[in-house]
Amino acid sequence: MNYRRFGRTAWNVSEIGYGMWGLAGWTGSDDAESLDALERAVDLGCNFFDTAWAYGDGRSEQILGKVLRSNGGKKLYVNSAQKPQMAQPPRFYPRRLLSAGPHRSVRQQEPCQSRRR
Repeated sequence: MNYRRFGRTAWNVSEIGYGMWGLAGWTGSDDAESLDALERAVDLGCNFFDTAWAYGDGRSEQILGKVLRSNGGKKLYVNSAQKPQMAQPPRFYPRRLLSAGPHRSVRQQEPCQSRRR
């Protein structure tokens, strides 16, 4: 797996990220298969995951939470959009909200160890 620095951070993220849109409640999706696929991706070096509350009303985040807990010693990075909390979303989100959102979003599904980097 090849890695690149993520923006201005010191994070080395995999060039191949895992988009979780299709894992949560789509016709034919199976949680056990999704977990196996995510674990395999981590085993192959993928460390960047994209999810959102809208993917199955938080289901993809719940699945990812299990993977994060089972890989506690690895640096895994999550990009997550938050659950809408207002009728009209703002044009710009404050930095504190963007960095806190994924941790809170994954934690709210099931207890897990989440570390801010």
